[in-house]
Amino acid sequence: MIKNGIILSLMLMLLATSPLFAQGKVYSNKDLQQYEQKPAASGLNITSSPISIDFLDANLYQVLRMVADVAKSRDQIEVFVSPDIAGKITIKKDNTPWNEVLKAIAAQHDLTVAVLGKHTVIVYSKKNKS
Repeated sequence: MIKNGIILSLMLMLLATSPLFAQGKVYSNKDLQQYEQKPAASGLNITSSPISIDFLDANLYQVLRMVADVAKSRDQIEVFVSPDIAGKITIKKDNTPWNEVLKAIAAQHDLTVAVLGKHTVIVYSKKNKS
């Protein structure tokens, strides 16, 4: 609990000292691209728990949020999903690590997965909508 409070405090401090925050700017996909380190196609090398999913024409954003919830609850990995992500998805995976599911979804829907450190992942659209 204390560790989460310290991390949250550090994140808030970083945001408060950010020039973008000071100007009151809302982050866009262009802003997130500077953090891109490893696209999903080339690797998302995080140890992850297996999940089973089966969706037919489901909301893409909601499916990604479900994967993010699993990552946080089982492996303490924060997966931030851009609210700009839209569309439908049909996917079925049985007993597959959630990072592999995330890679498959990203490849299928032209999304970028950026890994920040050991415990943070950002998912956003490759298309700039600034």
